[in-house]
Amino acid sequence: MSFLDQNQKSPSMKKWRPSWSELWLNNKKTPLKPVVFNIQLPNTKDPKNNTSNKTIISNFSGSDRTLLLNDDILLRILSKLPVSQRNANSLVCKRWLNLQGRLVRSLKVLDWDFIESGRLISRFPNLSNVDLIKGCFVSSRGSAVILSHKLVSLHVDSCFSSFYDGKLLLHTNIVDRGLTALASGCPNLRRLVVIGSSELGLLSVAEECPTLQELELHKCSDNVLRGIAACENLQILKLVGNMEGFYSSLVSDIGLTILAQGCKRLVKLELSSCEGSFDGIKAIGQCCQMLEELTFSDHRMDDGWLAALSYCENLKTLRFVSCKRIDPSPGPDEYLGCCPALERLHLQKCQLRDKKSVRAMFRVCEAVREVVFQDCWGLDNDVFSFASVCRRVNFLSLEGCSLVTTEGLESVILSWTELQDLRVVSCKNIKDGEASPALSTLFSILKELKWSPDTKYLLASSLAGTGMGKRGDPDDPDDPIFKMDWIGLDWILPLLMQDLMKLENQIPLPLLIQDLKKLENQIPYFVLQKPFDISLPNSVDTLQILILKFFNFFFKKPGLVGVNVSEFERKHLLDLVRESFRSQPLRSQSPPAKFNSHLIQPSMKFNQVGIKFETRNRPNICFLDVKFCNRVLKIPPLRMGDFITCFILNYVAFEQCYKHCEKFVIDYATFIGCLIINLKDTGFLFDNKIIKNYYMTDGEVTQSFEKVCKYVTFDIGKSYLYKLIEDVNQYYWNNWHVRWVSFKHTYFDMSWSFISPLVALILLLLIMIQAFLAYLAYVHPPK
Repeated sequence: MSFLDQNQKSPSMKKWRPSWSELWLNNKKTPLKPVVFNIQLPNTKDPKNNTSNKTIISNFSGSDRTLLLNDDILLRILSKLPVSQRNANSLVCKRWLNLQGRLVRSLKVLDWDFIESGRLISRFPNLSNVDLIKGCFVSSRGSAVILSHKLVSLHVDSCFSSFYDGKLLLHTNIVDRGLTALASGCPNLRRLVVIGSSELGLLSVAEECPTLQELELHKCSDNVLRGIAACENLQILKLVGNMEGFYSSLVSDIGLTILAQGCKRLVKLELSSCEGSFDGIKAIGQCCQMLEELTFSDHRMDDGWLAALSYCENLKTLRFVSCKRIDPSPGPDEYLGCCPALERLHLQKCQLRDKKSVRAMFRVCEAVREVVFQDCWGLDNDVFSFASVCRRVNFLSLEGCSLVTTEGLESVILSWTELQDLRVVSCKNIKDGEASPALSTLFSILKELKWSPDTKYLLASSLAGTGMGKRGDPDDPDDPIFKMDWIGLDWILPLLMQDLMKLENQIPLPLLIQDLKKLENQIPYFVLQKPFDISLPNSVDTLQILILKFFNFFFKKPGLVGVNVSEFERKHLLDLVRESFRSQPLRSQSPPAKFNSHLIQPSMKFNQVGIKFETRNRPNICFLDVKFCNRVLKIPPLRMGDFITCFILNYVAFEQCYKHCEKFVIDYATFIGCLIINLKDTGFLFDNKIIKNYYMTDGEVTQSFEKVCKYVTFDIGKSYLYKLIEDVNQYYWNNWHVRWVSFKHTYFDMSWSFISPLVALILLLLIMIQAFLAYLAYVHPPK
């Protein structure tokens, strides 16, 4: 018997076409199938129906059990699905397709007929974000030629002539009708993007959509801004007045004033290709008190508008995008003012050739904390130097600025004492090898650094595997910080044997020395010595010489000299470098049984009694070698910075931990701390070139020595500076020196003040001569 005959004799087998819902139910991959099949009847008292798995409908194949769910429940279930599966599930049936439309919140309209026919509203009633830009253009659908613009891509035919003829844009009345229909059907709109609308269309949106918060309007004018002013809850607004080569419209001070008086809750405002002047920006600053972000894109403002930014008292972010100019005539500095709450200044693809306007811009933004330059043309060292007036900058980003050099960058950022983050990308004239020690020291204390000015950047690859720049995790036993002794051997010894000239061009040395000099990071010297002897048994230089060469190269001076290895037992690197600071014992002669234990006076008081200060710049001089001779206190220059402060701090900590070692660093730190009691003393030593500040203020220098000497025990009798302190105090407490200096200060302080004592001296001599002659006349009277 054939299958056909069997089929004809079986009346139960009938031909039928399965529906979409049945196909969906029979699909094993459908994610909602387990949910539907778990709908079961509760147990009843009928013993025939006592099975726990009996469902509502026994025949599964011939019915859609999702019909038992109301729209709200099914809609809630569909909303839990991943977005990637929603489109496929919408094809199950018309009901699911309609429910899927309720879940759509954001939409781009490509065909304006979809709005006018009402299908948009019926299909997507809960829209909150609608973009109508592409739908506002008339495109030739039968043409295969596509014209791409930065705003939109269109199909054009052979009849296309120009954008300016207006044939590619829908008429204003058509756009207004579509906006009215959209606003009446979607009252929960929060964001709208439209082009070519009029005042009436925007008024209907403002009336029907009170929750509208963000609006982007292209081809707007002063009249159109009247409709925007009716949107009282508007917070984010972008106005595009003119698109070069595409369309042209005008936004002036009149429109900006109308906008400011209506939209007083604006938080973000972007003006693209808009005209205006001082009055328009002033009105926005005075009326929009909540404005925090202001962006100018290819602006066409009149001269002198920059001073109006000072009226934006709560402005936090100021952006300039694709601006050919800032303000050619900003006016006098006293009329510019400043934005006190400004935190961020971003300039992207701007032309910064005009030094006068850039200088005025930084004067207005002098309180800024974050400065970003991206692909700015004309930004050279002279223009970038104007940024030094912004003293509170803690973040700087330079990207695509090819005219700024390493010297120009260094001259500005070294004056920013609060700088924490630095980002330099694709700046070809900024070279790694040109970084000075001060700039490298700054890199070592930054919280975040991205340094890739050119393709020769080798810092990341050079430090790979060292564990530097990683913070320890106390809960992770495999963290590099708990294996510091072993990881240190992997990079400390190879580092010491590198060619220092090549090494300086690859990595900033202070980044490594910043960790090497810390007392808590010290590795026992024998741990380094044993692997060195095994790996290089025939090395010409000993490990001690390699270490001293490395540190000597960093300090750029011959202050670190060799030490005889048999003289002392080295504990670690810090101990070795500390001992290398003295080529001969610094101990003076032993003090007598009774000696004066007074500390020295501040530098300003020494200046009042005639003690002068000079720097010792001789070769092979150590910064600890202080001398006093012939009323002159000779001190080697101290280059202050965070690096030197940390350097001295670790030496003081070491000398306090090891009580049997000579405490000459503590003696020196206490000596300098006594000289700089206040800011005037620090400034005086700075003027005499005793202290050289590297991005540290006088107050920070004073506080650093105050912190170092606060909990330090100083014994004058055991100090190597005992003889010097005694000689200085002996000279200071001599009253004749004080009187003589006071006399010189009173009568010889100025070039002309010596005339008075000179006349008095001449008169005194004449009186004495007269008295002598009178005496002679009395003793030997004339005959």
